[in-house]
Amino acid sequence: MYFPLSGFSFLGLALIGLGTGGIKPCVSAFGGDQFALPEQEEQLRSFFSVFYFSINAGSTLSTFITPVLRQVAFSNLGFNFICHEFHPSSMGKLL
Repeated sequence: MYFPLSGFSFLGLALIGLGTGGIKPCVSAFGGDQFALPEQEEQLRSFFSVFYFSINAGSTLSTFITPVLRQVAFSNLGFNFICHEFHPSSMGKLL
């Protein structure tokens, strides 16, 4: 049996999109529900400021750190896995 890599890629992207779309709107809402209004309105504002700052800081840091880690630590790991596991001569091992 042959598994096309593009099919796995699209399946992976679809699952990432589904998971990300399901959790992102809920996280901030769950955090905001922890505060009693109007007594904790200032803490609620602080929470959302820190929350969105953390999300954006993590995104910015990962943009710069991921390529460095990929080059230094995992330069051949992913490519070697794909070539070995999905090469036509090793397809019998997957079944």
